[in-house]
Amino acid sequence: MLKKTTKPEFWPGYPYLKHANVLVENEVNLKTVYLPKYGFEAIDRVAISAWQKVGCRVVPVRGFAISAMYGGSLRCCAKVIRRN
Repeated sequence: MLKKTTKPEFWPGYPYLKHANVLVENEVNLKTVYLPKYGFEAIDRVAISAWQKVGCRVVPVRGFAISAMYGGSLRCCAKVIRRN
């Protein structure tokens, strides 16, 4: 994450699109990544591809552009659950 400086001209003009801020579900032989989708198709496709290349099943979750405007993403709005 970029460090905010005291000079607003150095702040990003648009929110961070965090495709690494995901929920990961670990099963015995499979990792499932619930990935925030921001509505910028080219960027979202690259993120999906990157997670698939490291062996994850990807479940895109739409609608995170507004959340990103306020600094949040998928993992920020989820409660940790443990499954047996």
